[in-house]
Order: sequence, then structure tokens, then C-alpha cells
Amino acid sequence: MRVRFLPDYSNGNPYQSRLAEALEETGVSVRMGSDGPLAILESAWSGSDLVHFHWLHPFVDSRVLPVAVVKATLTLVQLILAKLFGISIVWTAHNVVSHDAFHPRLEHVCKHAIVRWFCDGVVVHCEAAVGELTDELSLPASTRDRVTVVPHGNYIGVYENDVSATEARSELGIDPERRVLLYFGRIRPYKGILDLLDAYERTDLPGTELVIAGAPKSPHEELADTVERRAEDLEKVRAHVKFIPDDEIQVYMNAADTVVLPYLSVSTSGAAVLAMSFGRAVVAPRLGCLPELLDEQGSAVYDISDSEGLERALQSVVKRDATKMGEYNRSRIEEFDWRAIAADISTAYENHAR
Repeated sequence: MRVRFLPDYSNGNPYQSRLAEALEETGVSVRMGSDGPLAILESAWSGSDLVHFHWLHPFVDSRVLPVAVVKATLTLVQLILAKLFGISIVWTAHNVVSHDAFHPRLEHVCKHAIVRWFCDGVVVHCEAAVGELTDELSLPASTRDRVTVVPHGNYIGVYENDVSATEARSELGIDPERRVLLYFGRIRPYKGILDLLDAYERTDLPGTELVIAGAPKSPHEELADTVERRAEDLEKVRAHVKFIPDDEIQVYMNAADTVVLPYLSVSTSGAAVLAMSFGRAVVAPRLGCLPELLDEQGSAVYDISDSEGLERALQSVVKRDATKMGEYNRSRIEEFDWRAIAADISTAYENHAR
């Protein structure tokens, strides 16, 4: 079977490349596509049997509404032609609803149409996402028959991991005796970074330090400026608001005891998978797929509806053995092996291919 991944985000996210490598071992030929206006037809012309969308928003959204409408229309027309050519369509709903959609209503209508009328199969990363898919996109219950649950693969071995905690802290100028809490990832509103700063400021956590590492994603530069100003005003908070290259990820992860993910909304969290792959304890809300990925042995989880939930989770995690929690998380995430995941995806292809 010849499969085309759309769009190609493999340069900034190892998910697609790891999955493609594992699928190749099962006999599936994978090529990366693009997010160009004719990407679907290009896939058809190249002889693909199946188009596997990983993210739909590049094909149905744009800052300018008329441009978004044109893109969405082109996408739907191409999907009609693709189906006429006998090409199967699969979408992995990493996030059912985009975090930064410029035109949410248009995206909703397009995703509803794509899943209901064009997708032969949909992949989600947890059981909770099955209900989220049908509820958020106003889809009939029968849609569930075309949904396959396949967990997100781990990131063990993807990034360098040969720097000790002592070396990592020395490089970042962090006291080796501190209990380090790390926010790692893009600075975007839905990730709740301001809530984290508020909670950390209100909570008495002696002997700790909060490190923020990550770059803003346009158009959220103003949020990043606010984060930097807040960090300057708070003791024991340091902000590294910048792009973190792959070879430096280990420095931040290995300097940390706990990775804090204060999401306000989320379906799938690659950051949680990354933290577990590095053997870190995790603080996160009970949202999306997180309750199926994390448990109390390796994490401090809290209810997003509890206004003091994040504060209590921070207080809880600093009293526990972060090393044991991290070891548990590392052992748990090892189960999410890419070969097993590729086997499940390959089976989904076979079950849903036309």
C-alpha cells in the first residue's frame, strides 16, 4: 500500500517520521506530502492508494476569511475527486478542535463534512477522544464504527540523552539542590502558562525553582512578552523564551524534576509523552487523553474545574519522590512502542481502505 502523509510537519515534530519508519517495516510505503493548495490531487497523481491527514487546519483555515473559504472549497473539491479516483482517506485527530483556528465555525463545518462524507477511517489517541470527536464535530453515533484508537508513540531515543542532571543544571545556572519545575513547549494561550505563573506565585514552595522554556507561536508574541515580564518580577522563576533546538531538549528535561503542563484545553499532549520518555514526573489536568496516559503513580493530576487544583498539585508533587515517579513514567511510556503502533495503524488502513 502506498500512503501519503499530509501535511509534512516532520521537521518540527518527530511523530510523522517515527510512524513512517515503523510503517515501512510493515510493508507500507510512506511519502510525505505538503500543505499546498493541490496537495490532495498531487497525492492522487503520484499513485497513492491512501491519503493520511495528520492535521486538517492547513487545508481549511487562514487568517483572511476569503482565503480560508477558497482553501476549504479547494480541499473539498479535491476530496471529491480523490474518492472518484478510488483513494482512501484517513485522518489522525491529534486534536479534534484546533487550538488557534482563525475561523472556528468554518473549520467546524469543514471537519464535520470531511469526517462524515470523505474519511474512510479516523485515528484518535485515546477512548475519550472518540466521544470528543462525535460531540465536538456534531457527528452521528455511527461515526464511531470508523474510528480506531491508537496511542501516541513514545520519544525514547529520538533526542540525545547523555547529559546528567548535575551537568544540565550547571549549564542553565540552576542550584543543584533546588526542586525544579519545568514548563516546556510553545507559548500559546491554551497551554495555561499565565495560570501556572499565578499558581506558583500564590503557592508556598520553598526550595523550588520554575523554569519556562519555549518560543511563542505567531500571533502570540505579546503573550511571550508578558511571560518574560512576569518571570522577571517573580523570585525563583526563570524564562528562556526562545526556540529550543533538538540537541538542547535534554538539557531542560534532565535539569527538571517535574514537567508541569497546565493546559486549559487539550486532546493529545506530545509534551507529556516527551516528559515521560525522559523519565520525568508530570503535573497535568484531567483533560483529553491525559487521564488515560497519566496516573497517580507518576503524576499529580488535578481537575480543571477546581480553581486551586493546580496549586494543590504543585504542593503535592514537590513532597513526593520525583525520581521514582519519573522511573514509573519511563517504564509506562516504553509500552507505546512505534512498531506496535504502526501495526495498529496498518490494520486500520486495511480495514478502512476502499
